[in-house]
Amino acid sequence: MKTFVAFALAGVATAITQNDIKFMDFLARHGKDYNTITEFNFRANLFAKKDAELDEINANPENTFTVGHNTFSDWTEEEYMKMNGNIPEEEDFETAVPTIVGSFPSSIDWKAKGAVTGVKSQGCGDCWIFSGTAGVEGSWFQQTGKLWSLSEQQSLDCCPQGNGCNGGVAGFVYNYATTNKI
Repeated sequence: MKTFVAFALAGVATAITQNDIKFMDFLARHGKDYNTITEFNFRANLFAKKDAELDEINANPENTFTVGHNTFSDWTEEEYMKMNGNIPEEEDFETAVPTIVGSFPSSIDWKAKGAVTGVKSQGCGDCWIFSGTAGVEGSWFQQTGKLWSLSEQQSLDCCPQGNGCNGGVAGFVYNYATTNKI
């Protein structure tokens, strides 16, 4: 509600632009709310910069993908980097180098094969848990032909390795999943 009041006050002084409408849609979609007009304007400017970056990427005819806004589109780079706490400590888990036998296609669309769960919302620096869980989900699909969406929250709460929201590596989830159902 505060956001809409702030937007109305800001709209009195200036005409509403297309970017203002995009920003208001973003606020509604992601349940965003700011306490002051100063923060509202600060976040609106960050959103506008991100919107221009996304438009530039989507306008590139060489790209085979499109990008869009997410809940972090009004964050500073510093806020985003603070959330991403990947700690590459590979010596803390066993790694095996597979022997490659035979030939493989140049690319595989795992999403088209039904082997990928939908996008999940990461709330802190726990990207290592999301990537580890996705690896376990993909491995399960390859072995059984069934796709299950597994619990990142369980690994966040129970995995003895890693630092929860402050970082870790996907291998910690693999280790945890060998002795625990996730």
